[in-house]
Amino acid sequence: MVTDTLDIIETADARGVARQVAVLLRSERLADAETLLWGALDRHPGTVDLSASLARLLLKKGDVARSVELWTKVMEHGVALPAAWYTSAISAFLTAGAKADAAAVVAKGLAAHPNDRALHRVAASEARRSNDIDAAIQHLEFLLKSGEPDSRTIPELASLLVRKGNYDRAVELWDQVGGPDAFMASLRILIDSGELEKAEARLNTLPAVKRSKVSILTEEARLLHRQGKLRKSAEVWTQVAHAEDSSKPYSQAASLLRILGDAVEAERLIGRAMEISSRREPAHFRESSMGQAPAAARPKARKEKPTSVKSSHKRRGQVAHGTDEGIDLAIEKEKASGRSGILQYPSELRFLAQFLKENHVESFFEVGMRHGELALFLRNALKLKRIGGSELFLKERLGKNIKDHDLDVFVGDHNTQDYLRWRSQRGRFDFIFIDGDHSYSGISRDFSRERQFMPRFIGFHDVWNIAALGCKKFWDEQRGKVAEYCNLDPEELMFVTARPNQKKTFIDHQRELAGYCAGIGIVSVRA
Repeated sequence: MVTDTLDIIETADARGVARQVAVLLRSERLADAETLLWGALDRHPGTVDLSASLARLLLKKGDVARSVELWTKVMEHGVALPAAWYTSAISAFLTAGAKADAAAVVAKGLAAHPNDRALHRVAASEARRSNDIDAAIQHLEFLLKSGEPDSRTIPELASLLVRKGNYDRAVELWDQVGGPDAFMASLRILIDSGELEKAEARLNTLPAVKRSKVSILTEEARLLHRQGKLRKSAEVWTQVAHAEDSSKPYSQAASLLRILGDAVEAERLIGRAMEISSRREPAHFRESSMGQAPAAARPKARKEKPTSVKSSHKRRGQVAHGTDEGIDLAIEKEKASGRSGILQYPSELRFLAQFLKENHVESFFEVGMRHGELALFLRNALKLKRIGGSELFLKERLGKNIKDHDLDVFVGDHNTQDYLRWRSQRGRFDFIFIDGDHSYSGISRDFSRERQFMPRFIGFHDVWNIAALGCKKFWDEQRGKVAEYCNLDPEELMFVTARPNQKKTFIDHQRELAGYCAGIGIVSVRA
């Protein structure tokens, strides 16, 4: 039973109970310790010491609710409590999901014990959890200045300083640590922050034998990439690939060689990357199927042949010529808005819009709509009669577009019978664009499901995105290809990346992650 009021009392019996409980806990006799504590509280129904001991024990046993109930009463006491009690109470509240209560105890504990390192450690963790980066930095700086830092403090503090853009201080911290790992950490920070001259100078301090290590070569390749030395970067990435035989260096080298015009070698290297990935992550490269739509709802097979595609679309990596002025003006307007949510390159969008126009596409459905802005752009630019799509989560921007522009969208898991029923009611769309799950199994499942509804064409995004090797592998295996496009301009940026005041370091990071193009591939769906 938890009493309404608690008082600190000192009795021989209470101290004796505490000693007996300690012995029982060391022997892992939790049930006996709990019985002893409840009995002691019945005899001394206001003892904070006993209540705190029982609250700790209950949390250890997993009885979070009763532990929190006891700690709430203990924390209401008007005097300063031992620092360890505050940390234990914080742990109980966080386990119960009571973040606000935990934060209140953090504040109360620090007010009573402003120099307690354990409380500052807990406070730093709580601040990070609530995304209060400034507060977390403040608590970690205290730990750094008030004593010998533990193995966690400097890495955590350096990481938070990087998030706040204080790169110099982060590098300074790692330099204090010293050693190979700290050298690598500071080198990565210099490269990621755009301090390329400093990074190069640091690399040049290493003897040749150390510069040949794979970890150093990896950072050198990244540095060369960000310096715009693409050919040299590709050469170093190839060295790394041969040394460690992992997919990332192969795909990085492939991306650079492709943008430099060496398509044959690029295809060979990305093929090697896909081979390694499929071997090490077989679940992501396994075919997956989806249930059948209700037979009555499936469109009947068409007998007409698919529309022919102009040769300009078949030339991989080439911008389609002869795009009309209306499409070009719409794209320039989208770029000029400075707030586009379209996750395509302008030249990709031009290619796709031109393909739809030349093939008299009147309806468009997108799997994985994000904000729905690609479909809206195409409807407005091409005067499409109907658009629709699906998205796993209802983001705020998508919700606004659904409301403002009368979008027909299924929100939720499209690998369900609910989706199939909803989709069957919408019938056939001329063109389906798949840009959802980017794993091999995910894209094959989407393709198997959507082709049941007999569109004239199915398009795929990210068919040459090095961050989506499953898409590339799936595209390479397809029959009925009628068009493919990948950007070859190293300066072109996606709509979402080319916003005003976008930092170069962010752009560099995106290019390192996904390469220089995403790529669109289109197949004809034959009856």
